Amino acid sequence: MHASRSYTARADHARHGIALLALCLVLLTGLGGCAPMQPVTREGRESNLLLLQDGTIRLTGDIEQSWNWITHRDDMIKLYYAQDWPNLVNLVASINYENDLGYMYLGESAEKLGHPEAAIRYYQLGYGIAMGSKRYKQCELHNECLGLDLRRELPRRVASIRSQMQAKLEAEQARKREEERRAEEERRNREAAEKAALEKKKKKKAPETAKAAPAAPAPSGEGAFTGGNTAAAPPQAPQSGTPMSDNAPPPPVST
Repeated sequence: MHASRSYTARADHARHGIALLALCLVLLTGLGGCAPMQPVTREGRESNLLLLQDGTIRLTGDIEQSWNWITHRDDMIKLYYAQDWPNLVNLVASINYENDLGYMYLGESAEKLGHPEAAIRYYQLGYGIAMGSKRYKQCELHNECLGLDLRRELPRRVASIRSQMQAKLEAEQARKREEERRAEEERRNREAAEKAALEKKKKKKAPETAKAAPAAPAPSGEGAFTGGNTAAAPPQAPQSGTPMSDNAPPPPVST
């Protein structure tokens, strides 16, 4: 399948590339010819990937870079189907030809490398070119859109990424709410356990306190055994001699 698409792209660019080559030849006398590609250094490759992540790569070349695009089209197709996103990004950026397919390459590379917001920017830039008036910047002119209708495909990809981002956001919010619920439940359980332990400690301490309390002191002084009655006790009969009977006369009084 990939080989068939690559062959179709080569056949198409053999036909349609002639038009851009003619334009380049015209530019030889006007604008100085088709601009040569500049080699990309290791630092440049690293910089391109950082710019890709930020969504700030911009393809600014016009018709003077079109021939470089045509001559490296097969290389880009191979990298695309091999999913070699870093090298595809560096090749597209080094060619620097402003066209809708170039931004589609950048957008898919950003999406597959985990930068969805940057991917949306590139897809939108590509869509703007696909819907614009500069036909030579639209891949359909060269029949090299990898079998994709970019006017439909790019908005679909933007909508898909946004839907995924929304679903991810909602899942993250649900996860945070669940974490907060669990934390609150753990807090309540901890407070309940601490309260129960405190109540148990109080109940255990109460009998010990009652048992260790000293006995009340015995009452003393007058009325101690009479409930506080301080009246004098009646005189008792003498203990010696014959006990007096109730009817016996009182003893004689000596004079």
